[in-house]
Amino acid sequence: MKKFSILFIALTLVLTTSCSSDDSKPLSASIIGTWKMISDIEDDDEFVEEGDCDVLYSFTQNTISIEEYAGSDCSELVPNSDNTWAYSIVNNVIIGFDSEEYQGEITNYDYEIIELTETTLKIKYEDEGYVNIITMTRL
Repeated sequence: MKKFSILFIALTLVLTTSCSSDDSKPLSASIIGTWKMISDIEDDDEFVEEGDCDVLYSFTQNTISIEEYAGSDCSELVPNSDNTWAYSIVNNVIIGFDSEEYQGEITNYDYEIIELTETTLKIKYEDEGYVNIITMTRL
């Protein structure tokens, strides 16, 4: 009977510790590197079409840079004076993924990481019914 009690207690401990739920799972891959946008869906409308020039996102340890290309051969870098800024990741949310200044006010847009593998980065921004989902592939 004593062996049965010890076995029951051990089994209970294993089941309760292995079945706990954690919604903020650690990321399975590193975001650091260069990513090419392959899809940009805003409120069910796709904004990336076959033949579009590249939009590249480069992540370092603490900054994001965006390079957007244009022209007939997609070799012209679109001028943008404010294309690098700081970010952090907290609970699988990219804090400061995008920002803009309007009339002296800076607005940061935080995107939830919904998929991050060695080859794919998929992020989502939601605000008052507006949804933006961007999918990228690692270069």
